Amino acid sequence: MFDQRFTTWALADFGPSPDPTSTDWTVRVNASLPEDRRIRTLEVDGGPRLIAVTPAVAAKAGILDGQSLDDAAWSGALARSGEALAGADNLFTYRLGHVPDGSADTDVRALTAADADAFAAFQATCADAEREEADVELDHWAIYGVVLDGEIVAAASAYPFADSPVADIGVITSPPHRGAGHAAAVVRVLSGHILDRGLLPLYRCQLENHASAATARSAGLTRFGQRDSVA
Repeated sequence: MFDQRFTTWALADFGPSPDPTSTDWTVRVNASLPEDRRIRTLEVDGGPRLIAVTPAVAAKAGILDGQSLDDAAWSGALARSGEALAGADNLFTYRLGHVPDGSADTDVRALTAADADAFAAFQATCADAEREEADVELDHWAIYGVVLDGEIVAAASAYPFADSPVADIGVITSPPHRGAGHAAAVVRVLSGHILDRGLLPLYRCQLENHASAATARSAGLTRFGQRDSVA
């Protein structure tokens, strides 16, 4: 069971949930979706499969609010709309009442502006594409790092989404130090910081990023489902 605040946030674009036992997609036509989210899908693990679209997309796709679609019908509707999806992300958070234990993660500490030079050196060890995807920055709302002998070898940062109860986490590890559990350690400690401030951790990664999903699970996070948006 997840915190109801997280569930409400995740389902906000989709309106009332249908029968959770249905294996079909349920369409919600939502006029309040912004243009960059004119199509959004959510598959809740053990729950509903939901599609939210703007009225304009619904008209092009030939679908109606409340309609049920199997996979083939949804694929056809998406093709008629002329749109494409970007590729789904896993959504991870903690189960209700779970408190991550970072007491053994003694090499993890908060990073500050005083760590700017060490953080720049750390970032230089990672590929540009990895840094862009992770989106870990020293000036984010909260940032923690794994520091070994004065060297930052992994870092995770978070920032709260506007008007929501969740804080989005990004994490990255220096290539020579991967596979040692540093990413999970820093995510645990950062998540504790987030929870202590009354917010809920959100950890996202692409479906094909199995290493990142493994990090989430090692940090004690549980997958809520997967979400996709228009490309």
